[in-house]
Amino acid sequence: MFDEEIYMKHRHPTLIISFSHAFKGFLLVLKHERNIRIHIIATFVALALGVPLAFTPIEFSLVLIVSGCVIASELFNAALERLSDIVKPRVFGYVAEVKDIAAGAVLFLSLAALCVGLLLYVPKIIDLLLQGSASSGIL
Repeated sequence: MFDEEIYMKHRHPTLIISFSHAFKGFLLVLKHERNIRIHIIATFVALALGVPLAFTPIEFSLVLIVSGCVIASELFNAALERLSDIVKPRVFGYVAEVKDIAAGAVLFLSLAALCVGLLLYVPKIIDLLLQGSASSGIL
């Protein structure tokens, strides 16, 4: 039955408890989901490559924003998958669709992040290559 005292006690946990739950959830997904580990590694690589390419703070911010969106979408996807697995026996047909839709959202954000990455990195890499070849007398 509904216990109002228990509900009120857990309704507004302290900030530390809230962060603890969030961190626990993040670590759970990090431990069990391969794709989020790939996205995190890609984020660190993208940020590291921004250093020799002399990214501006705005460019670094764009990398962080799109990477954060992709990682957050992976977290939402993992949560939806787990929730879907709970109701699977009752509404099997829709569960597969829900999982596919959530995965599609991650794919869409990943492709958008890739486009942002191409717009940021390709011109800088081309400039770097042209500077290198011009200084060596190739062009």
